[in-house]
Amino acid sequence: MNRDTLTKSAVLGLFLSYGVLMAVKVQAQETSSPRYTFKCVSQQKGVFATTTVRPDGVTINPSLIVWKSQEFSTKGYTPKRRCEVVTDKLNTILSKAGGNPDSIRLTMGLINNLPVLCYADASKSSCDNNNVVVTLSKKNRDNSSRIMAGMLQFLVAGRGSAIVD
Repeated sequence: MNRDTLTKSAVLGLFLSYGVLMAVKVQAQETSSPRYTFKCVSQQKGVFATTTVRPDGVTINPSLIVWKSQEFSTKGYTPKRRCEVVTDKLNTILSKAGGNPDSIRLTMGLINNLPVLCYADASKSSCDNNNVVVTLSKKNRDNSSRIMAGMLQFLVAGRGSAIVD
């Protein structure tokens, strides 16, 4: 091999190695970013929804939760306010999980005699005022296990059947 061919081969080898390293770095960055986030949107007058949004900005349908119940409005928790609060909590939980929805754990409990879904982690496996994600309306109280299973499916897969509360 002459000197020019050897130099060109070495440069090409370095270039290809750099390209492979960059591809690995880009792939690692992509896998550590969240698969989606949550957003509270208005669907129609008085009805709000917690939706799932992919990193490219596309909203995944159906919504995770459709907020219709006026049950908590007298205490300041209108459907809009519940949507905003729960959406923020879900984004915080997703952030605590490092953007990995597979590691999110939920549990059920009672707070003030109301059924709630709560975020569980290594330090806390039961519900208290600090880890409540959502208080269920009367309509969904008897379906709390189904609601929790649906929410977990949505958190892990980013899609599922909408929960109407």
